[in-house]
Order: sequence, then C-alpha cells, then structure tokens
Amino acid sequence: MRIKAASRIIKLLPKAKKIVGNPERFSKTMKSGLEIVKGNKKFGDIQGDVFDLVHLARDTFKGSYRAFSKKNMLMIVAGILYLVNPLDMIPDFILGIGWTDDLAVLTYLISKFSEELERYRDWKILSKEDLL
Repeated sequence: MRIKAASRIIKLLPKAKKIVGNPERFSKTMKSGLEIVKGNKKFGDIQGDVFDLVHLARDTFKGSYRAFSKKNMLMIVAGILYLVNPLDMIPDFILGIGWTDDLAVLTYLISKFSEELERYRDWKILSKEDLL
C-alpha cells in the first residue's frame, strides 16, 4: 500500500509545483483539504496529524518554518491534491470504500514525515512561547 500511495503522490508532483507557484491556489487547496478532513468521520483517527501536515506545508510555504525542504512540502501538497480530487483512484462517492485510497495517501505522508511533524510541533510550541 505504501508503494501505491507514494506513486500516486509522485504523479501529482508537477501539479503540486504549479500550485506552490501560485499563493492563491496554494491557500485554496490547503483550505479545501482541511475542510474535507474536518467534515469526514473516516479521517477521525488521523485528523490532527493531517491538520499539522497542512500547517507544516503552509509555514514552509510562507518561509516561517525553514527546517523542512521545499521538495517535501511538494509531497504534502500532492497528497492534499489527491484528497481534494473527487475522481481519484477510487472515487469518493463510492460508499464504504471511496475514502480508502485517500486515507492510504495521507497515512503514508504522516508516516513518512512523523519525525518532522514532531519537530514542527515542538517549533510551534516554542514560537508561541517566544510571543509571550
């Protein structure tokens, strides 16, 4: 399943690169991904991690978080693109299994970037403390 998830992300990297080149499209894509995850019980177990992935990509995009490479940020954007595409490998409207492939892609990203997510979360806490 990891290989399939990775290959789906790789196929979307050129589109992700175009989206990263357009701040308005980037913001809209990230917001759409968050709305889908927030409104769907199927993502309940990974919802917090997906939110953090999106915020990690946003902070990297803005340049406020510099410890994450642009290449890796593109992978997150590609994963969110896969999520927001209703006609992906298994169309989302197919009841029961439509979200399975989306979950696989997001779970792959969470797994791949788990250590970075922990560093990012620590950074967020420290950056908030700096504001106090």
